Amino acid sequence: MVKLIVSKQDLKNYKENGWVVFKKVFKKNEVQKYKNDIFNYLKSNHKKFKGRNINYFGNKKSYSEISSFHKLQENKKIKKFSEKSVVSLIAKKLLNKKPDLRASELFIKKRAAGKPTPIHQDAYYWNVKNNEGLTVWVALTDSNKKNGSVFYFDKSHKYGVFKHKSSFVKGSSQKIMNEIMLNKFTKSTPNVKKGDVIVHNSLSVHGSFKNISNRKRIGWTFCYKPKSSPYDIKRTKKFEKKLFHQIKLREK
Repeated sequence: MVKLIVSKQDLKNYKENGWVVFKKVFKKNEVQKYKNDIFNYLKSNHKKFKGRNINYFGNKKSYSEISSFHKLQENKKIKKFSEKSVVSLIAKKLLNKKPDLRASELFIKKRAAGKPTPIHQDAYYWNVKNNEGLTVWVALTDSNKKNGSVFYFDKSHKYGVFKHKSSFVKGSSQKIMNEIMLNKFTKSTPNVKKGDVIVHNSLSVHGSFKNISNRKRIGWTFCYKPKSSPYDIKRTKKFEKKLFHQIKLREK
């Protein structure tokens, strides 16, 4: 792990565009170790998790078919990593407040099979009262447009939470209701290497491309809100009720 310095330019880019890239944060051998630890944990524990916490590429619920997992923070080593490593230092610097981990997640796009991720805002899911928060996205593989990289709509974080609707993708996936209005924003696609880190504001509108390559794409995320920012209980209950209804409709 390198000694990372968040520069004034990094802060400016983050505040202006809603996302920023940090290059070579983790060494290749560190990335391999993290991948091994994560996949060993999933191999032993994935059957314990159900519903929205884990998704698979097909109907076969096997370890090799996991497409996303949303409870990595339940692993003690990962929880400690989220609190003591450079990812929490980045979060603290960009939030300018003490960070509080919401979740650590894994997103996998299979070779020539990973579907696009619907365009959305993390803040819509999180329901934090002032919508403060960010996601630290660690590249466990190289990521580019061909193998399903994340893309962003620059400066979209300055316009609050947009209306969302069900994407009808497996799990609890939501998408921006009116995507036409996103035409006013510049769409940016950061190409990152294994060990690089992308950080985006929870209000930044983003998605990811379909994987049309012969290489897998894996992203490991840490979602933080400020420790001082409470959840909006009313919004959360309304959101959960909406999701429950959507999931029931899909199961019919």
